[in-house]
Amino acid sequence: MTILLFVGYVVPHFFAVPQISFLSQFQSSPEVTDTIPTDTLPYIDQLKNSIPVIKVIPARKSNREVWMVGKGISLPNYLLRAQKHLEKQQGRVLRMEELAKPNAVNFDFRTPDGDTLQIELRTSEIFLDSASQIAVAFMVDTLTLESLNALNKLPFGYALLITPFQAPPSLFYDLDRLKNKELVIWLPMESYSLQENRLAQDAICIHHTEKAIEEKIENAFSRIPNAAGVATRMGQRAVEHRNLLNALFKPISEHQRWFLDLTQNRYSKVPEACKNFSMTCKQITPYTTKVSLEKYISDGLWSATRTGSAVLVLPLTEESLGVVKDLKEKTSVQGTEIVNLSNVIATGE
Repeated sequence: MTILLFVGYVVPHFFAVPQISFLSQFQSSPEVTDTIPTDTLPYIDQLKNSIPVIKVIPARKSNREVWMVGKGISLPNYLLRAQKHLEKQQGRVLRMEELAKPNAVNFDFRTPDGDTLQIELRTSEIFLDSASQIAVAFMVDTLTLESLNALNKLPFGYALLITPFQAPPSLFYDLDRLKNKELVIWLPMESYSLQENRLAQDAICIHHTEKAIEEKIENAFSRIPNAAGVATRMGQRAVEHRNLLNALFKPISEHQRWFLDLTQNRYSKVPEACKNFSMTCKQITPYTTKVSLEKYISDGLWSATRTGSAVLVLPLTEESLGVVKDLKEKTSVQGTEIVNLSNVIATGE
């Protein structure tokens, strides 16, 4: 099934209001009794696979046909998948309505062929394998022998956020000894307290020219050429400046890499600026000491089942390594698959 606690579709807040239409932008349709015509079955099968539907209970008398979906993903997420598939094929959602019975919604839609169907979407008691995904990333400054051994014992892949500019040669030697890793450039960027930070001289700042920013990016990729993407380190001030982001995204997109905004700045212009480039950008919430590691990971697991994917960004410490060592058992229970960070970003969930 996919913790940057990232960015995907916005889940509609409809379950608090029972028995009402919960996507107000869709018009309600009159009651219809059409059965599924034979000539629409190929598209219906495509739609079922995209959701995915694990079992169909045929309609009886006045009851709707029931599409059973696996436990481990929320009904809003399933509905958003169906909406995306319908709109891509020129179909249309007509109504989505919560029912009085738990874990069920009415789902009315028009197929690309113009046929109107009324379906009940219902969650089964069976977990859908790999229904959701979660990724784990560690913020790294140094690698000790203990952390190297602990990382190599993890039964899943992980990402390591590395700041290349001041890293000692021994760090890169140690990285080569790790298995199942994915490297990410942890890029220092201007924050509101940058002057006091030891990384100030290597940070990308708002007064830098486009050429200077490009040179820093190329320098970073020369040190970590196999980096899968770039993530912000600090950067709360930098992400508010569109010109800086345009200069930053140009070389990153040319390297065909993705970008993660970890600043939690609600005024960040990363989503807007990213649209001008052929690359993927996401905003993810890293761990902070405001909550416990256990609570942060628990929230990430819940988010994966609710939205389909999540990213955990943790400090590389003895404590965090101890907390995640049994993560695979926890994800298996809820049908979530641990995948590489790039996999989560590629899903677009």
